[in-house]
Amino acid sequence: MSRWIRNFALSCAFAAFMAACASPGLVEISTYIGVAPTQVNTSCHGGYEVFDKKDEHRLLIRPYALSLMANGVCRSQRGLPRLTSLPGVWYAEPAQEYLTMQGSESVPLASRRYGCRLTAGMGLTASHSEFWYQCAPSASQAAPPVGIIILPSQ
Repeated sequence: MSRWIRNFALSCAFAAFMAACASPGLVEISTYIGVAPTQVNTSCHGGYEVFDKKDEHRLLIRPYALSLMANGVCRSQRGLPRLTSLPGVWYAEPAQEYLTMQGSESVPLASRRYGCRLTAGMGLTASHSEFWYQCAPSASQAAPPVGIIILPSQ
């Protein structure tokens, strides 16, 4: 009997693993392999990793688990609303913060991007969101950020 239970448990675990591997969100995340992350800290102790595929104008945002808890405590102590960014899409705040940093003097002049704004976003998993963005060709043509298009989660 115990052998049957063990085989059943292994079969269930394998089926769950295969279902997770087939998830569209995980397929999207895998396209960021080899992209070096940048750490972004938001105003309320939120630490995030941002993976930027500059040639495709796409960002993958992943929070640090402890930072999410600290961010939640900080926001509640300050009386700030829960940070959801967009309905169904988390982490727009660190995505926009990262894009804002790209035009700062801390970025080498040849790598600077100006007037970057989020144009769309999609939740991939509970801990990963992907965003698309556009940047102005030059600092003088940078426009203020506008609304964000929300794509349904897959």
